[in-house]
Amino acid sequence: MIEKQSNKLRVCLISPVPPPYGGISNWTLLLHKYLSAIDDVEIFQLDTSPRWREIYDLSIPKRIIGGGFQLIRDLIRLITILIKNDTDIIHLTTSGSLQLVQNWVFCYVANIFKIPVVYHIRFGRIPEMAKHNTLEWRVFVKVIRLTSMVISITSDTCNTIKHCIPGIKTLYIPNPIDLDELPETRNNDFDEKMVLFLGHVIPTKGVRELVQAWAKISPQKWKLIIAGPGKQEYKQRLLDEYKPSNLSFIGELSHDDALQLMSRCSLVILPSHIEGFPNVILEAMAATCPVIASDVGGVKEVITDGVTGWLTRPGDKFDLADKINFVLSKQDEVNKIKQQAFNFVVQNFSLTKMVSETEAIYKELCIGKGR
Repeated sequence: MIEKQSNKLRVCLISPVPPPYGGISNWTLLLHKYLSAIDDVEIFQLDTSPRWREIYDLSIPKRIIGGGFQLIRDLIRLITILIKNDTDIIHLTTSGSLQLVQNWVFCYVANIFKIPVVYHIRFGRIPEMAKHNTLEWRVFVKVIRLTSMVISITSDTCNTIKHCIPGIKTLYIPNPIDLDELPETRNNDFDEKMVLFLGHVIPTKGVRELVQAWAKISPQKWKLIIAGPGKQEYKQRLLDEYKPSNLSFIGELSHDDALQLMSRCSLVILPSHIEGFPNVILEAMAATCPVIASDVGGVKEVITDGVTGWLTRPGDKFDLADKINFVLSKQDEVNKIKQQAFNFVVQNFSLTKMVSETEAIYKELCIGKGR
C-alpha cells in the first residue's frame, strides 16, 4: 500500500452511478456533490451499475450469469482500489436479493485487509424477511456480521436488525433531498391537469393497477403520464387490455427532465408493491406536488395519510382509483396537504444532515481503527 500524503479519510464507495438513473445512483451523486465541497473525505468510486442488462430485465439466469462476471470484474477493481489508495473505510450499498452474494465476497475481502465496512441497506423488505426467516434473511445475517456499522434508510429496518441481530451497530439515516436542484414549481392551480408516474415500468411498481384505476375513473380533461424505462410489449399489453383514455408512456427521462416535468404536474402516484425509501416522493413533496403512494417500505415514514399525502393498499386498484378521484376533485384540501408535505420534507430530510451523519460514521470508525 502507498503511504498517505494527507489526513483525508479515504473511502471506497461501492454503489451504482447513473446511467441508469435510480434511487441509489441519485444518492451516490448527492454524496459526491457534498463531499467534493469539503476537505475531510476523499471518495474512490466503485461503480456497480449492471449495464450489461436493461434495468427492468429481471431474468434470473441472466442475472446469475451476468452478475457472476460482474462480480469477478468488480472484485478485481476493489482489490486494486484498496491496494493503491490505502483505504480507511469501505461504504457498501445493497439492494439485497442476489446482490448479497457480492456483498459477502466484498465484506470478506475487507476483513482480510482489516478495513471496516459501512453496510448501507437500500431496500425495505428486511422486516418481512426476518419474520419468515427466508433464505435471503439468513444470507443477509452472514453478511452483516462481517460489517462494522449498518445504515438503514427505514426505521423499521433499523429496529428489526437491532432486535434480531444483537451487537450490530445500526443507525437510521433516511434518504435526503437536495432542494437546490429542484426547478421552480408551476403546478399550484391544477392548470395543466397532468398526473405523473415516475419509475421503472414493471409489475412490482404497480403499473398495472395504476392503468386499471385510471381506466376505471377516466377523469375528463386530465392526462396520466407514465415516465420510465420498460419493455414496449408490456406497455402495449396494458393499453390493449384496459384501453385507458388520456394515458401516455413517454419512456425514460434524464433526472433534470423528470424534475422539470414533475414541476408541471398536479399529482404524483407511486403504487409500488415493494419499496425502500423512494426519492421520487421526497422530490415531489419538495416541489409542492401532492403524492399518492402505496403503504410499503419506508413510504409511511414520509407520508402520513391525509396529512402529508395519501396512502393506498398495495395492489388494490379500487382503493387507488378512489384516492385519485378524491385528489383530482378536492383542490382546496390538496393545497393544504401539499404545503404540509413541503414543510415536513424541508425540516426532516436535508442533504446537509444526511451527509454530516455519514461523515461522522466514517470518523468514528477511523478512531476505532486507531487512525
